[in-house]
Amino acid sequence: MLQLNMTLSPASVKSLVNEFTRDKDYTKEEVFEMARFAIRAMLKQGKRSVDSEDKIACRYRGPNGLKCAIGHLIPDDLYDEVDMESNTALYVFHILGLTGDALTYLDSLQSCHDYANDNNFVESFTKNVKEELPEEIWYGILD
Repeated sequence: MLQLNMTLSPASVKSLVNEFTRDKDYTKEEVFEMARFAIRAMLKQGKRSVDSEDKIACRYRGPNGLKCAIGHLIPDDLYDEVDMESNTALYVFHILGLTGDALTYLDSLQSCHDYANDNNFVESFTKNVKEELPEEIWYGILD
C-alpha cells in the first residue's frame, strides 16, 4: 500500500522553494515536496516554457512569465539567464549550490516538461510524470 508523507503545507513548500539554501543536502521528502509544487504549477500553467524565437528550446524562464518545471523552483533573486539557460537542471542545481542525491528526481521532472507535446501539454506532461517519477511524488495530484 502506498504510504504518503505529506507533512509540509503548501505555504511551507513555497517557503522551502523561496529559501533555497546553498550547500544544503536536501532530503528525499523535501525534494518530493518541491516536485509536487512544480507539478501543480505546470498543470496550472498548462503549457511549456519555450524560447520565443524558435518555439522549440525549453527555457527555465520564458516569455510572458512562463516557467519550466524547474523554473518554478528557482527564486527570482537567484535566477541568472546567462548562467542557467541552455544548461541542464543538474548544472543549475550545482551553480545554486544545491546538493542531495534526491535532486535527480527534479532533473527527471524537468525532462517530463522538456519532452511534453505542445499540442496536448497537460496530457503529455501527466503521462511523462507518471512514467518517469515514483508514484509517491504524483499520487493525489495526477491520479
